[in-house]
Amino acid sequence: MLLLAAFASAAQSNSPLIQFGEQHALHSKILNEDRPYWVCLPPSYQSNAKRGSQKYPVLYLLDGEWNFEWACEVVRFMSGSLEIPELIIVGIPNTNQDRERDLTPTHVTNDVSSGGGELFERFLNEELAPEIKAKYQTVPYRILAGHSMGGALAADVFLRQTNGFQACLAIDPSLWWDNEVLVQRARKFVPRRNEVDPIL
Repeated sequence: MLLLAAFASAAQSNSPLIQFGEQHALHSKILNEDRPYWVCLPPSYQSNAKRGSQKYPVLYLLDGEWNFEWACEVVRFMSGSLEIPELIIVGIPNTNQDRERDLTPTHVTNDVSSGGGELFERFLNEELAPEIKAKYQTVPYRILAGHSMGGALAADVFLRQTNGFQACLAIDPSLWWDNEVLVQRARKFVPRRNEVDPIL
């Protein structure tokens, strides 16, 4: 009965039972707009912050409005199981309905605002990452993770090797974009296997 009452109370107040992270924003001169971002700190952060004894890699997560909560849970579960290190997670939500502006690697004629991926990566590396470094205890190891069109940006960043991120996670990337331009780039990027080598 007490549990039911607690759930009913939470439902009536429209407050979630579980909340993740902190909300922040910064003004981007590169994009010429205000950009929100969300931060989820690992469980050990507060105790270690007092001692200054530990610093953390940072996972930059695209499409934060969809991916932030589940990513926080997965990272906490896997780090708690000692499968991965603890991470600071920075979720970057989209600011408008035209997400293709920020996440696409090339401009196509039937999508006027497309092709802003490289500019958006500059925002991540030159503005957002320095702010995170100044505010939190981080190590110089950054991971970019994206799904679908966000995965296309992660793949593009990896293929361009700009050194802003030390790892990229492209989850179900939109490789169909612009006549599979990323597939074409990948074929040039990855050296062909010697035909006489055995396939293991």
